[in-house]
Amino acid sequence: MSEGRSGLRGEVQDLITAVKTGDVGSPGESETPSADLYANEQVTSKYGYVDWQGPKPVQEQAHDLVERISDLDISHVDELAERYYESDVSEEHVGGYRDAAENGRSLVLSEGMDGLVVIPKMSAVARLEQRHKDWPDFNRAMFYLLGVMKAARSDFYDYTGGKVGPNRLRLHEPTVKVIQKLEADIPGDVLVIPAQTGLLHRGKSPRRARVRFQFNEFGLDSFSVGCILLTHPDRLKDSKGLWIDCPGAEFAPLAGSDFSVVPCWFWHDGELGFHWYWHAHVHESSGSASARLPE
Repeated sequence: MSEGRSGLRGEVQDLITAVKTGDVGSPGESETPSADLYANEQVTSKYGYVDWQGPKPVQEQAHDLVERISDLDISHVDELAERYYESDVSEEHVGGYRDAAENGRSLVLSEGMDGLVVIPKMSAVARLEQRHKDWPDFNRAMFYLLGVMKAARSDFYDYTGGKVGPNRLRLHEPTVKVIQKLEADIPGDVLVIPAQTGLLHRGKSPRRARVRFQFNEFGLDSFSVGCILLTHPDRLKDSKGLWIDCPGAEFAPLAGSDFSVVPCWFWHDGELGFHWYWHAHVHESSGSASARLPE
């Protein structure tokens, strides 16, 4: 990124340094020393995005969120998106995602990302949830989101029955550390990050996807993916669309049991569903969602 950016540039670079040195934890690479682990948990997939061209402009996403989730400070959205625009796109970005923009500037994202998504901070949504005050922010935010989704979509069905407390649902450790750092360092109530909703890791089991993440890539959780679907209902609207695994979170099938499954957003029988699958589950119709830290 060029010099002269906002003060956020330094904060973001500090985060990248922390990830690379292990202070935050290296998403994916700290998971296992072998990228060949779970290599048999991968199949060829032709599933993709149906009639979806990628994320909306960030301001539109932000305003869509505010319509459903009140009292969010979205005043820094443009400033946060600014980190990903460059005036001089050099050869080092060949193979990355580039898009024409106004004033001769380009949006530059890592290869495989769908685009920039706007996701509320978990802490910002958790403060709106007056029940379950002893739960962590992630669980309170997830519980609140399920209620919002039910109000927003008549075709939504929660197969967990609202059982998303800390004895059933938690963040995957590498994602915990990245989210904590981002929430602490980024102003306002939302994050603006490059993300992809399954295409990059389609046909892989969630745990296979985790070990294939790039150095600055981390798994998206069920709350983050749910918010993307809230602002982009056309991303998953029929059985032909790629289902979305959430490797940034872990689920326990029974309270007190091991967290051996991952949450999943999918389409079944005319409904958008929220449920879970085993972390070793592999199917051509599913793909793991992930995000990339700024490079």
